[in-house]
Amino acid sequence: MAIIYWGFIFLSHVMPPKLAIFTAKKIANFGYFTFYGKRGRIVISNLKRVHKNISSTEAKELVLRIYENFAKIIYEFLILPKLNKENLSDWLDIEHQEYLDTALKKEKGVLVLTAHLGNWELGAGMLGILGYSPTVIAFPQVSRYIKNFFTGRREAVGMKVVYVEERLFPAVFALRKGKVVATLGDRAYSGPTEEANFFGKPFSFPEGIFELARRTQASIVPAFCVRENEKYRVYFEPPIKNGVEEWARVLEKYVKKYTSQWFLFNPL
Repeated sequence: MAIIYWGFIFLSHVMPPKLAIFTAKKIANFGYFTFYGKRGRIVISNLKRVHKNISSTEAKELVLRIYENFAKIIYEFLILPKLNKENLSDWLDIEHQEYLDTALKKEKGVLVLTAHLGNWELGAGMLGILGYSPTVIAFPQVSRYIKNFFTGRREAVGMKVVYVEERLFPAVFALRKGKVVATLGDRAYSGPTEEANFFGKPFSFPEGIFELARRTQASIVPAFCVRENEKYRVYFEPPIKNGVEEWARVLEKYVKKYTSQWFLFNPL
């Protein structure tokens, strides 16, 4: 598997960006109509929960766009180490960074909470480039080689990585020191969960994020790095005061607006 990733990274460096993205889209199209057709039906089911009046034709077209957008962020992850202070503004713009900075002034630490929406890796990379030195809680990989590959990409732009199957002491220590911890909060992979209403039905969110915030008195600041035209925009939201229910409302707003960039391929 590691050889495949190294092959993709080689191609991402020898191809011009527009050609690389075009190729990634074609691979996504092939996957949609072949190997991942069944997964596409799951996504359609999820979409009908978000957009209740969507037709089957519209849903299929939207799923294809989701696959294409996912292929784009894979390519962008491969070239993530190219991100630096000089070219950061070419990649993205930032809205309401003051929510993060104001929360950090409390010196209790900040949990930046995002989702499988837009390009969360680029958003975390932005935090690293800007000097926030985020500790990123990441999900486990299929092998040690892939894990090391992902870790290297992230560390190249200033992230510190801790995986959920490991002890999370580094994340706790970072919050105790008043620093930033970033993680995803739209899917519970393991551990206890907390239910909240999500698009009209109960949905299980990972409880550990909110428990960690309670124990450390850290602020939870939602943030999303979403593509708008040819560029990304990072939106920071006000700190969450009412736990998982408030997080569900914030997430609903962004999923509804940027549905083609929501990459949840498992049943809701």
